[in-house]
Amino acid sequence: MENQRYKKIENNLESYYPKKESELKIIAQDLADGKIFCDRHLNDDIQLIPSVFMILALGGQNWADWMLHAKINFVYEYLDKAGPSFINGYPTFFSCGMLSENDTKKMLKFYEKILEMKKKKKEELDKMELEE
Repeated sequence: MENQRYKKIENNLESYYPKKESELKIIAQDLADGKIFCDRHLNDDIQLIPSVFMILALGGQNWADWMLHAKINFVYEYLDKAGPSFINGYPTFFSCGMLSENDTKKMLKFYEKILEMKKKKKEELDKMELEE
């Protein structure tokens, strides 16, 4: 049975298929809840991406070429999957998830909306008073 998310292509790598909106919402919520570590947490240390997400370094040039071809724009993993070691204070992972440029844009819109909702909820809680 073929995985519906990926299909084999000539050089034995897999093609990226866009995520469903429901999947992007879950990723956005989990990112907002601090459950996900992503390449954005590395700030300007993008050269650390293959050190933090070790599967990318182990994949060599084929993975780098595939990521460019698939227009991968967001690399992430759940913190509960972090390995025991750290690189420059960052967790390390032996697996990762990826989003294309288009999926990243959609997910980040959901993420911003979630952050706005959290901020409003916090403001409402701050104003709340208990009746005596």
